[in-house]
Amino acid sequence: DAQCDNAMSAYSALSRAGQLPAGVRSPRDVGVAIAAALPPNGMIARTEVAGPGFINIFVNDGLLTSRCASILKEGLQAPPRRPRHVAIDYSSPNIAKDMHVGHLRSTIIGDAISRILEYAGHRISRINHVGDWGTQFGMLLAHLKDTFPDYETRTPDISNLTVLYKEAKVRFDDKSDPEFKQRAYKEVVALQAGDEVNLRLWRTMVEVSAAMFNDVYKRLGVHPGLYLCGESFYNPLIPSTIEELSSKGLLTEDEGALLMFIEGEKVPLMVRKSDGGYGYDSTDLAAIRYRIQDLKADWLVYVIDAGQALHLRLTFKAAEVAGWADPAKHRIDHVSFGIVCGEDKKRFRTRSGETVRLVDLLDQAKAIMIERLQDRKEGAEAAAADDSTPGHAAAASASVITDAAEIEATAEGMGYGAVKYFDLKQNRLSDYIFNYDRMLSSDGDTAVYLQYQFARMHSILRKAAEKGHDVDGAVAAAAITITHPSEHKLLFQLASWADAVAEAEDSLNPHVLCKWLYETSTYYAEFQRDCRVIGDENFASRVAIVAATVAAVKTAMEVIGIPPVNRL
Repeated sequence: DAQCDNAMSAYSALSRAGQLPAGVRSPRDVGVAIAAALPPNGMIARTEVAGPGFINIFVNDGLLTSRCASILKEGLQAPPRRPRHVAIDYSSPNIAKDMHVGHLRSTIIGDAISRILEYAGHRISRINHVGDWGTQFGMLLAHLKDTFPDYETRTPDISNLTVLYKEAKVRFDDKSDPEFKQRAYKEVVALQAGDEVNLRLWRTMVEVSAAMFNDVYKRLGVHPGLYLCGESFYNPLIPSTIEELSSKGLLTEDEGALLMFIEGEKVPLMVRKSDGGYGYDSTDLAAIRYRIQDLKADWLVYVIDAGQALHLRLTFKAAEVAGWADPAKHRIDHVSFGIVCGEDKKRFRTRSGETVRLVDLLDQAKAIMIERLQDRKEGAEAAAADDSTPGHAAAASASVITDAAEIEATAEGMGYGAVKYFDLKQNRLSDYIFNYDRMLSSDGDTAVYLQYQFARMHSILRKAAEKGHDVDGAVAAAAITITHPSEHKLLFQLASWADAVAEAEDSLNPHVLCKWLYETSTYYAEFQRDCRVIGDENFASRVAIVAATVAAVKTAMEVIGIPPVNRL
């Protein structure tokens, strides 16, 4: 079940110090001594020393059956930790633009981390720091007023805001039309000065964009508590932030600009531009100050791509220098991640070179799963019409979805879940290649495989009840005994959940729980292969093991945001 290799390092240390006990001539001798010195306890059934000194540890069956019974009665338990208030910044798309594949990782990883930390007992503030303030709104406002001349009396129909943005960008970049660019700058100045008409149009743009974002979030199963809190929210807080930094003597003026130099860093933060304007540095300093002082968060998590590493490092250090963040009290993490690549191992784009819209990507995953479930349905119907194996055909047909609406709903859950899981199972620091065939495969480490195994577990419980077995009674009694190595292996895996959660929490890496889920599903498949449930003399124990695995896998899937599927 577990292995300890400390005997080798202990032997080396004792040998170097000239303190080897009499009779100890090798690391194996140290391993034997360690194993012999272990006090009797209820956790370890036995130990053995293998090879040059590896100590193999075998866990007591009684401990595992007790943990399994606990899952049936209380559910999976998170490890005890000191609860903190975590402010987690993730997703952060831009107003007036479609969410694209580049937003996938921040959204999915951030949502999973927030769920993991919430499950672990922390209080979570989910923050969607959208780009809703800046020069781009000047060009949008100028183009909007040209396109909708009656904008002052009627709110323009900007349902297709992305098209308007692209049109405005073309005009803004057109060197033959400098007048439009000048008007764009004037419009953004008027907006930031509080012009009522511009504010009304801006709010409409934000509302339309928020509806677009929420459609994607709903498909991805993103937690509804993700609060849209963009750059505009922090803009009024910037002057007081600058005033505080200045009063502490932390700013340097350079040709009208205000800079904050950080010891050990080559580049400063641009706290205020030479024209008096504010940029990302100004906004993020105001944001981190607000999150610590006003939100009272003592753990800040920024789920932002690796390209922002320098900017965030400077911001975090500035918060310490300013006295807002105390390393003894506050934890601040930049959760960076790799990029999504195409088969050419370059940034994933369409054939025309444009970024891939997230809605198109999700639609395709759903369409593929609808086709596969439809094929399953047709196969079951063909089997049901086959008179040669009526019993088998009827059973197969009963376990397959045939209703069109249910097929579509299941395909959504499986297709979207497959996209999420394929991303989450990667070490977040790594790039990965987006491939529908691999992510939607029913074999290997995929969400489809997990959901298939989960449906098999449910099928056992359903069939047992249909045959008149007292499934509820067996689960309530939780009288579990281990009679086969596959049972021991599965229960040991279930008992390792708290360790996996602790590792995922400490490393802020959801792939740890994906690994746990895949291993659990694999061990369950071995259990079902080796251990008959229905009709076996150990039915009560084994059906309880199945029920515990169902409860555990369901919880684990919910913790990382993957929808479980009871029937395929």
